[in-house]
Parts: sequence; C-alpha cells; structure tokens
Amino acid sequence: MNVCEITRLSQYAARRLQPGTTGTVHSAYEKSVNLRVPDGLVCVQAAGTAQSPLTLAAWLSPAALAALALEPGMDMTVRGSMLCFGNGVQLSFARAERTAHTLRPLLQPERLAELLETLRRSGLEPKRLRLVQHDAASAPSLLLLESRRGGRPGLAVEPTLLLRDADGRETGETRRIYFRDKE
Repeated sequence: MNVCEITRLSQYAARRLQPGTTGTVHSAYEKSVNLRVPDGLVCVQAAGTAQSPLTLAAWLSPAALAALALEPGMDMTVRGSMLCFGNGVQLSFARAERTAHTLRPLLQPERLAELLETLRRSGLEPKRLRLVQHDAASAPSLLLLESRRGGRPGLAVEPTLLLRDADGRETGETRRIYFRDKE
C-alpha cells in the first residue's frame, strides 16, 4: 500500500471530497492528475506547480506523482480524509492546509472602479493590483487583480508589468512568465 500526503487542499476541493464520495481518474499528466467527482473535477498536483481553486497539492515531485500510476478510468473513493484508488494508492489530506478561493480577473483598466465595486458587493476583497503596459511609453491596456473571499481590507499595488523594452524586445519578466527563459 502506497500512502502519500496532500499538503494543501482548496476549499473547492474540500467541499467535493466528502467521505463516501466516489469518482474516477479523468486524466493524468506529467505534473497533475484530474479526478472526476459527482459535481466537477479536482486536481492532484505535484509540489512546486501553480495552484488553482481545484487543487490538492501533493508533497511529491512530478516523477513521484507519475510513479503512482494513476490512470484514466481508475476508480477512486474518499474514506475519511483519504483518497483511495483502485491500485492501492492512498492520498491523505487529514493534515492538509486549507486554502481560500482566490479570484484573478483580467480586465481593461478603465473598468477598475466597476470591478472593485462588484467584487466588494460579492464579498470578495481586492488584495493585489498590477497594471500591464505594452511598453513604458504606452498607457496600461490590462489590469491584473487578485481578490479573496472574506479577506481583510488592504490592497497592494505592484509595479507595472512591461511587455516590451525600449528596443521592442520582450522584457526578461515577460520571457519568464511565458517560460521562454530556462531558469
């Protein structure tokens, strides 16, 4: 029997993984495994990968996650705080940190006031704001805003993201975001 620890569990995933829930492995990739449960999908992800509201973060490298041999169509059942798979693999989320849902809309800057008002009315507190500009001479063309349900007041405004430098080439940050630079 192979038992592995889940380190983080989103609220979305926690609501869908109640004891007795059954499902199947929907798809398996290099760094993640998607599980189909009655009212949606949840995703088991390797350590160090980007997290989403569907995520259960495992304390496993991508190679170790692949070695669990979770394949599409394989049955899965939730027993207590364990995901139990047909091949004997068990993933425990008993001690997993619960993470709140985070909303990150991408919008035009001229809609910022409307967005902030709508988020607050919906119980979402804006937390981080970043404007995106094509280059230093142009006006912002996009805003990135992170909000948290039930968060405390306080908004951090981050430096503007410039997509191109003065010579018209992608900035180093843009290349890193799109994985064009190997680190």
